[in-house]
Amino acid sequence: LTVHSHESGNRFHSVIEILDNKLENDVHFLWSFSKDFGASGFRLAILYTQNVRLLQALANLNIFSGVSNPMQLIAAEIMSDDEFIDAFLEDAQSQLRWSYKLCTSKLEEMVVPYIPAEAGLFVYVDFSSFLPERTFEGEEKFA
Repeated sequence: LTVHSHESGNRFHSVIEILDNKLENDVHFLWSFSKDFGASGFRLAILYTQNVRLLQALANLNIFSGVSNPMQLIAAEIMSDDEFIDAFLEDAQSQLRWSYKLCTSKLEEMVVPYIPAEAGLFVYVDFSSFLPERTFEGEEKFA
């Protein structure tokens, strides 16, 4: 949902698809309203895992982290409105694309290296040329 470039012609593939749903114990899929809908107050997320020990550990927390009925109704209404979802995601991807281009163009103007991306909310930037020295102490002085 955070794909902002289709220049390579590649389409998004989830880790579940790539691993043919064979996640075993080490791969977990977490999705929430907060990232894709900018709705951090919703406090609604999904964890998909095949790790039985993790599921058992989390089962004890359900009493403290259950989703209220009103929140479930709101989420169901939002998720069942295909027209809204399509328009919202198209707008969100457009804004993400604009923000990414603005950020990377400024980095290029300043000749600061970064790793080009086609998706995500983050830009990995190499600020090492700004460090007074390439040590932990230099990083502390820079920060």
